[in-house]
Amino acid sequence: MVTNSMTHIEVFNNILSDRKNFVYWIEKNKSKVLKAFSKQSKFPKFQIIDYEHQISKNRYLLFFGLQNRECSLEEKVFLVYCYENEKYFIDFGFGQKYDDTRKAHIAYPILSIYTSHFFKRYKERFLNDETLTIKDVIGNYFSRLTNINLLNINDNIINDYKEKYGEFTFAALTNNGLCLGERRIYKTELPTEKGKANEVAVNIFRTFVSKDLLTKKQEDALFREELEYYDRYMEYNFKRLYLART
Repeated sequence: MVTNSMTHIEVFNNILSDRKNFVYWIEKNKSKVLKAFSKQSKFPKFQIIDYEHQISKNRYLLFFGLQNRECSLEEKVFLVYCYENEKYFIDFGFGQKYDDTRKAHIAYPILSIYTSHFFKRYKERFLNDETLTIKDVIGNYFSRLTNINLLNINDNIINDYKEKYGEFTFAALTNNGLCLGERRIYKTELPTEKGKANEVAVNIFRTFVSKDLLTKKQEDALFREELEYYDRYMEYNFKRLYLART
């Protein structure tokens, strides 16, 4: 079970150990979810199922979502974790980055940690419905999410929030609004088991700001950062295409 004394790398590896079992439960429930979705006419559609791993006793939420008729079924798994009276929802997976030493793209582990405060702000500022449960809010957020761009952060983006929330080191622009939080890279020099991570990128989603609350200064700063993001994205894909041909 994930505990307070664990490092972020240990948390990732602990979830990774449970993966085989919750993938089984996702496959087991997929046909039931699709059958339920076929009876619903309104999009987006989502369903969240509680799951507890029998051995680790970790609690998870299994998310299924359909954004529109053209999209395929999306599946996500969130570890539910409580610390100092706040609930956290931890998504895990792998990203890709270019390694100059190896001259190749390599996979790297990622933990995306969503605070309950983040979803509270999303409910207040985007959904505008105080009656929704936390599962409804999570389902709405991910079933409506079409894109998320990780941006370089600067004072023009976060100055208006420093006094209230403190410093942010992470900004992500989605189709619904701006996500702010912290981003860190954790490494360990200790030997790890084969197939386990010894480095993990951690994105902590602390708060959400809907687009209608952004100032003109923030909009301009975000626009410039988005242009840089797409430049980096094009460079990344050019390297992938070049390596595939060599």
